[in-house]
Amino acid sequence: MTPLVSMAEHLYQQGREFEFHVYARNASALPLHAELATRAWAARVHRHFSDDGDSFRASAPPALGAVDPQGAVYICGPAGFIDLALVRAAATGWPAERVVTERFSPPASTVDAGTVFDVIAADGGADDGGQG
Repeated sequence: MTPLVSMAEHLYQQGREFEFHVYARNASALPLHAELATRAWAARVHRHFSDDGDSFRASAPPALGAVDPQGAVYICGPAGFIDLALVRAAATGWPAERVVTERFSPPASTVDAGTVFDVIAADGGADDGGQG
């Protein structure tokens, strides 16, 4: 979801219209839940929680069903979610070149079990007030 947040920020700064739909089991399972509420474009965030009966499996947001010749659909999430979104976008008539996906999966392991390896962590520049 992080790449989509950056895209939404850019669209907002450019004065462009967009909707930002996020799906999770509930608020506590939603990545960046608190972060999304602080954005200047927070009113454009549509939260869908399956615990409340609002699941992407059951229905898609109306915006996905309305093809905008100047618009695009950006999808990020687990493989099953992306696959279903692609099917729905195609069925609605969204041109394939206007539907973009971000797929994340772990790379094939190049380390055998039991092998020692190094982990390098970098400071993201956030000030933790000396608590870290």
